[in-house]
Amino acid sequence: MPGVLTMLHRLRPRFARLVPAAPRRFAGDVRGNVAIITCLALLPLIGLTGLAIDHIVLATGKSQFDQAADAASLGAVRATAKDIQAGVSTALARSHGEQVGAQIFAANAGNAGQQPTPTPVISVDVPANGNVVTAKVGYSATGSLRFGRIFGSPTADVAGQSSASMSLPSFINVYLMIDTSGSMSIGASSDDQARLIQTTGCAFACHDGQPFAGYADQYAYAEATGVHLRYDVINSGIRKFFDTVDRDDPQHRYIRSSIYSFDSTLHNLTGSSTPISDTARLRNNLPTAPATSGDYAGATHFNESIGSVMADIGAGGDGLSAGHPKKLLIIATDGVQDPNRTWTDDLSLRPQVTVIDTSFCNVLRAAKVSVAFIHTAYLPMTLDWGYMATLGQPVTAIVGPSPTSVAVSQTRVDLIRPALQACAGKLYTPANDTTALNNAFTNILQAYIGVRLTY
Repeated sequence: MPGVLTMLHRLRPRFARLVPAAPRRFAGDVRGNVAIITCLALLPLIGLTGLAIDHIVLATGKSQFDQAADAASLGAVRATAKDIQAGVSTALARSHGEQVGAQIFAANAGNAGQQPTPTPVISVDVPANGNVVTAKVGYSATGSLRFGRIFGSPTADVAGQSSASMSLPSFINVYLMIDTSGSMSIGASSDDQARLIQTTGCAFACHDGQPFAGYADQYAYAEATGVHLRYDVINSGIRKFFDTVDRDDPQHRYIRSSIYSFDSTLHNLTGSSTPISDTARLRNNLPTAPATSGDYAGATHFNESIGSVMADIGAGGDGLSAGHPKKLLIIATDGVQDPNRTWTDDLSLRPQVTVIDTSFCNVLRAAKVSVAFIHTAYLPMTLDWGYMATLGQPVTAIVGPSPTSVAVSQTRVDLIRPALQACAGKLYTPANDTTALNNAFTNILQAYIGVRLTY
């Protein structure tokens, strides 16, 4: 092998002289390579640039479609909600909302440089157990790629979706049932009661026309000297309630109210069996001062009155239209049924001074009517013989489920709170001071409707 290599090395100069000079120069010339490479790469560069342009056009079209879908979902929600509030059936409201959504999409989508124009798929969900209307819009389309054909991809798909929701304000009928029996002239708080006892010898401010301390009666004295009575603070709370209604429903479209008061008889202060939206008229027809003179005028005949109020209320609705309002009964009372004041002499009547009959709650609950209690609870008055002869009487209550239930010694007044709580649930509101009593009606309304109406 070394001998062969040596021989080839000796022949190299002779072989080189046999090859022409020009081809050798051409093979060794590297000038112009960049131009050649550029020409060879130009076609794919042009193709890729074209693809980029195609996709920019496609993205622009998708953006327009997305905007059209957003407009369509909003339009569908608004149209459906408007129909529902006008009392249109759910099926028709949904169908109309879908039509409006399709029209809005078509008007806003155009063809966005793509063929064909996408056809949207629109669905509208209407309230079932709530008050929220939701519209969903989806679309898909196939766009043409002019440069994509070069690479065997003549088309590309685009798709998108949008959804919108709207909370409907509920139509609500609110029925206020206010205790105006003699017990409502008691001091609103323990401090107010102490002031009355100190100056008049009684926790009640009697509105009996008997002059006292230079005033027409004890009631006038209490008002003039700044003693807060249950009746006055309740009326203040009702005014605040209507202030809240004016704020949350300024057009008075959604909330209607009625006012009843009860003592020995029931009084419809609204003057109508159906609630009204005129808050100015309602403010001018608040409960009058409790009757505290005579044996019969200031009795508490709640059990005899509730039936007439229930007949006026009827069944509750879903709140989606004025014809099917939700219904709320707010009762402000100490929760005591009082036959009349002759129990002071007639011992057989004293057991009838006891907790009101709350069996009506089950009837209203079955009729989809909510019940709220503002409980102006009796504070223990162990020094008052009348209290001790009635509400202060001992009773035995069975507490807990069988067989682990136990007998507990209580007084008759202890039966009131559990009964009212069982009826009203989360809408039970104790109010044993002026601040709580003044805010109670408004707090119940806001808890019932979910803080604020949403438009």
